[in-house]
Amino acid sequence: MIRLTMERDRCAGLFVAVAWTLISAAGCGTAPTRQARLDLNAGRYRVANERLHAICESNPSHAEAQCLLAKSAVELGHYDEAALALGRAHELGSAQSDELGCVHRRIVHDLWNRALLSWDRDDFASAESDLRFLTRLEPQDARFRKWLGLSSLARVDTAAAEEAFAALGDAADLETVELGVAIEMARGQWRAALRSSAEGLARFPASGALLGAKARALDHLDRRAEAVVAYERALSVAGPSRDLESARGVLLLQLGDAEGALAALQNAASIASDADHPQGGELGTYLGECLVQLGRFEEARRVFERTLENDHESGSSAAYLDLIDSVTERPNAMP
Repeated sequence: MIRLTMERDRCAGLFVAVAWTLISAAGCGTAPTRQARLDLNAGRYRVANERLHAICESNPSHAEAQCLLAKSAVELGHYDEAALALGRAHELGSAQSDELGCVHRRIVHDLWNRALLSWDRDDFASAESDLRFLTRLEPQDARFRKWLGLSSLARVDTAAAEEAFAALGDAADLETVELGVAIEMARGQWRAALRSSAEGLARFPASGALLGAKARALDHLDRRAEAVVAYERALSVAGPSRDLESARGVLLLQLGDAEGALAALQNAASIASDADHPQGGELGTYLGECLVQLGRFEEARRVFERTLENDHESGSSAAYLDLIDSVTERPNAMP
């Protein structure tokens, strides 16, 4: 779901970039700002920024300079400075309304993309910081409130998530419903989460987040056969998901379907095969367990050894390696 959102935003970003270029080229500006505009158009953003700071210090009521200062700050990635300058330009009644709107959209676009990328790297604190900024810039945009709440939940800060949920008010839109269900799951209120996700799906049947929540709730309530179907439905709608595939694989393993579990866990491992998600820990242990159950001991050994490289304190992996040694030395020793 995150990747789909990012692709949609890249398309939106193309529009923002084109508009940004057209606005940058428009107008020559007043005498004090003319050189700053030339610097901006030539990509000399730091030079332009320093020049505009000097203009604004000598003439704080220069609305055009404040607007251009915001533009230069955005190009340098100084979003706090850009937002302050943008606010001053609005207060001064800047005539550059198109430029102000473009700067605002560029700040929102850049911070939203950065927050999503932080999420994709599991850097929830950075995502939360950018999303909090976005809620101040766009207080009516429910997306930012929802993702702020989800970032808080990812950091196990349920109180902050509830604060973000409360800020959404009584709205019954998709963002509010998804965050509400996520909070119920974080509290361990699985029956409530199942009920809320089912109610939400009646209105938003294509929500991958609600389908995934329903599957997890069924799983935690030991309604396992229903949970398997729900996980498959969630994956068909939401697309590849490390967490959903991993949860489905573990459930299939518990149900005795080692082949199905192995396929699901291998899918999860392929999604996780990067520096941010090393193939170790619980995922590696479950993969190895599937291979042991299928009698593929040498493959299992390699998986457990790799898991131990990433997690030196994995007692279960060490125990399985001992078991494999005993089985391969004495073929009838398998419990």
